Amino acid sequence: MEKKEKNSSIATKVIMFVIAINLFVSLIVLLFQINQDKRKFNLELNEKLENLKRGLAPLEHALNTLDEKLIMSFLKGQIAQNGFQYAFIKGVEGNEKGKVLYEFPPKDNIKKNNYKTKSFEVFSKDKDLLGILGIIISREGINKKINEKILFFILVQLIQVIINVILILFVFKFLVTNHLKKMVLFAKNLNLDNLNPEELKLERKPPKKPDE
Repeated sequence: MEKKEKNSSIATKVIMFVIAINLFVSLIVLLFQINQDKRKFNLELNEKLENLKRGLAPLEHALNTLDEKLIMSFLKGQIAQNGFQYAFIKGVEGNEKGKVLYEFPPKDNIKKNNYKTKSFEVFSKDKDLLGILGIIISREGINKKINEKILFFILVQLIQVIINVILILFVFKFLVTNHLKKMVLFAKNLNLDNLNPEELKLERKPPKKPDE
């Protein structure tokens, strides 16, 4: 009984050790992948913002001529092409100063979480300030991707834990426990009056050198 309990204790320790090592390594890999995803998102975002800053000429022309159709077309283009959540133009003169004059999509449709705002001043060729372009950038996409990775990680780890437990218990049952049982029975059958008991034979391939 003691041998069986000791066996079970050893198997449990081995299982816990294997699971702990597996989780530790997998967690490091997961954190590295999340960090890479965030870094990639920020690099792509910075590139989009730089391209937007360099491509304000059509908006400058539209604001200078007060062409509402062209202004809205520019805002819609930013949402469609760059995946921004919300784009708007604020006035800079008189009663219009600080007020949102143009926007897309309607502000009521914006989710006000996980976002940041970037602003760009739009100048005419004569360096007159025509308006302020505002962009709201959502982090919902990258956060969703990270959450999906975490859920996938948990699922994979659960499957690996189950497989590891089954494999280790299998190894102990057929490669360790059976041998130990035979050795215990052999030791019990030893008798001081009979020092030539039956030979101890374990169920395994014959070793090159006898060790039983």
